[in-house]
Amino acid sequence: IDIMAVDTANNSTFLSFDVQKITLIKLRIGSKTVQINDETKEIDAEPYLKSGRTMVPIRFIAETMQAEVKWNQELKEVTIIRDGKTIRIKIGSKNGYVKEEGGLGEEKVTLDAPPEITKGRTFVPLRFISEILGARIEWNEKLREITIKD
Repeated sequence: IDIMAVDTANNSTFLSFDVQKITLIKLRIGSKTVQINDETKEIDAEPYLKSGRTMVPIRFIAETMQAEVKWNQELKEVTIIRDGKTIRIKIGSKNGYVKEEGGLGEEKVTLDAPPEITKGRTFVPLRFISEILGARIEWNEKLREITIKD
């Protein structure tokens, strides 16, 4: 947003603000239909609950949140990169690693459920990945619906 103010003496001031559009993602447990802002889409693997945790396909969530996703088949490791932050998680491990751009080393973090491969897709605990990427999560128990605000 650009703002220019001019007073009666013809003095002017110019301000510029960057405004980031909020991305709203709505998913339902067991449904391939998702809503991204005002658009409805189909995904190829639906979210599910496992041991009280919501598991979501990482590529869909991360790419919708404008993150880059890389898969290392040999290590069975997913790397997510967004806004100078790099997250590494490994299939079957509750240990994750986060590195901030310009920081020294990685911070070890513990996931509440390990990432896993289901239906040929990598699923991760929703809360971990969304919060690490700075999004807010809302859960509607009645609808079994997750809302992610980025």
